[in-house]
Amino acid sequence: MEIILLKTDKKLGPVGAVKKVSDGYATNFLIPQGIAMPATSSVMSQISAQKEREEKADKERVIESQKLAKSLRGKKVFISAKAKGTALFGSVGDKEIASAINEKFKTTFTAKDIKLTQPIKEITTQEVKIDLGHDVTTGVVIDIVAE
Repeated sequence: MEIILLKTDKKLGPVGAVKKVSDGYATNFLIPQGIAMPATSSVMSQISAQKEREEKADKERVIESQKLAKSLRGKKVFISAKAKGTALFGSVGDKEIASAINEKFKTTFTAKDIKLTQPIKEITTQEVKIDLGHDVTTGVVIDIVAE
């Protein structure tokens, strides 16, 4: 019997895979457990239509990420921090940078999106990379100033 997997299975494969299994295994285990369903022509057409919708939505998300990257590229964000001379009291990290960018540009970045090799511990101006997902990155200039 041919089945379509509804859940990823270690032995059978990922969601949407079409596999040939014994009738007993399919009817007594896979189908009742909700792991698979019989691969009929109507189900196959539904699965292919769903994949097309997902691919289209993914392409739209990539385009939106690219537009956002273009609009943010090279923009400057000021962050004020307590300092003595050029040394900061403490440091400015991913969270503070994400918060400042979100506040200025009305975005929703998290600390994980900010690609900072190490926290900034001095007054400086430097470019910070932001991962927008879908293999799209951009750079924003961070200007750390003394309070």
